[in-house]
Amino acid sequence: MGSIIAFANQKGGVAKTTTAHTLGDAFVEMGNSVLLVDLDPQACLTYAMGVDPDTLDLTLHDVFAGRVKTEEVVVESDESPALLPSSIDLAGAEVHLLTKTGREFVLARALKPLVDRYDYLLIDCGPSLGILTVSYTHLRAHETTSLISYAV
Repeated sequence: MGSIIAFANQKGGVAKTTTAHTLGDAFVEMGNSVLLVDLDPQACLTYAMGVDPDTLDLTLHDVFAGRVKTEEVVVESDESPALLPSSIDLAGAEVHLLTKTGREFVLARALKPLVDRYDYLLIDCGPSLGILTVSYTHLRAHETTSLISYAV
């Protein structure tokens, strides 16, 4: 069972990305398996992990759009946390989700297949209180997860 820690705040520039990235690296150094989830359309965590979102064929947006399974999007690494990358397209996904029933569960559905594969899932939320950010609060729906919310 993986622990899920979400870093959320409606304000930008409060170290959400830095905290998620640094904590992920520290957990890996301690021997844990970690998945970093970039839930921010600005893709700062994706960039921080050394990945240019413009070069990716698949991102979290494709998962939310139902085009691919989450496992197909994860960028694995031997020496650092795995990454579920973002791109600017994620902003469009939020607009698309506004009209969908059950939109608040989109993140829970996306992460469900990965919860048992990692010791920690660290979610870097964008600086807003939109659908994507609020969706992390519905992760408790899966009995196999423990959720820690951390507002920075």
